[in-house]
Amino acid sequence: MIVPRETSFDGAPSDDEVEVTVLGPGYGECVLVHVGGRWMVIDSYETATGEQHPALKYLEFRLVPLTAVQWLVATHWHDDHVGDFDRLVERLPDIPIVVSAAMDQGELLSGLLRIPSAEHRSNGVAVFQRVSEIADDRDSGLEFGKAGVPLVLRDLPVGIGGRLDLLSPSSSTMQHGFEQVSRLLRVVADGHRVRVPRPRRNHLAVAGWFRAQWQPSDEPPGEEVSILLGADLEVTAHPRRGWKSVHRGPFRPSGIATAVKAAHHGSLNGFHPPFWRDSVDPSAIVVIAPWRRAGRQLPTAAGVERLKATAGTILVTSMVREVQEVRNGRVRVVEEDLPGRVTLRRKLGKYGQETSWTYELGDAARAL
Repeated sequence: MIVPRETSFDGAPSDDEVEVTVLGPGYGECVLVHVGGRWMVIDSYETATGEQHPALKYLEFRLVPLTAVQWLVATHWHDDHVGDFDRLVERLPDIPIVVSAAMDQGELLSGLLRIPSAEHRSNGVAVFQRVSEIADDRDSGLEFGKAGVPLVLRDLPVGIGGRLDLLSPSSSTMQHGFEQVSRLLRVVADGHRVRVPRPRRNHLAVAGWFRAQWQPSDEPPGEEVSILLGADLEVTAHPRRGWKSVHRGPFRPSGIATAVKAAHHGSLNGFHPPFWRDSVDPSAIVVIAPWRRAGRQLPTAAGVERLKATAGTILVTSMVREVQEVRNGRVRVVEEDLPGRVTLRRKLGKYGQETSWTYELGDAARAL
């Protein structure tokens, strides 16, 4: 693969360009994907009251009409992935809204039965309820995503194809969730108090494999451009859940990804070596949306080193800086997150034509 190079983009991508843009403020992420003049938006994060939603702001910046967006996806219901998702749904046209077909005990029971969860997810549950209400009044409604489901971009220019193949959650994940909820409902029915346990690993998130290709009817197709969108999917001990299921299951993608949105903010438990070895180019360009909360942060130094050892270019959307703050006459140093944007673009090559990724770093985004 040709080494990616940094550049500056002017306006919207052309129809024959694939674009992946990752927006990240340090807590949360939003991903926009394009080919053929059509877009999909994946996940959302909360912004200040009155501030324009970052995905809408980016589309406006690129002079893209909202009617060009065809799919809206919530990979899972953690606050850092669905903050202000309902605002996004309200502003976009009546398009399919895809959510994970698996929800954990805390999300489902906190939403349906108001049972307190060990992990604070009240905002994610409230957003889910609001999105459900909006979707119920629309023609498209909610669609439940699981491994093996394709989200196809429609009405593309002749000769261009693009779709997102969902890699998770697996059938085993959904079965496990149903069984847990069923057991807890029986406990509730018996009048016992329940405190929902915090999940040890995220195996519910909707990871995806975006593929685009120049495929005219009168000549051989060009090289397929493949992108791994890892969401927050993690490795679990169970062989039919999480990344192990993606690697061993029937829906493991064909082809090799040359660009990756790192799973679970670049953490070690979002990285599955066998899948990466078989499905990701060793010189791939990787984008990380960092996560920082209550003194904890991702990626760790070990997570960054793992990715550096197994990929090519590593880009991050945000950074932390130290600032001085005066309180009660005393000066102290505090850390604040600076948001940023990483945009990747690549031309669809015709048969025998090799193309490469270019990238643009916006605001606090940087290369590692």
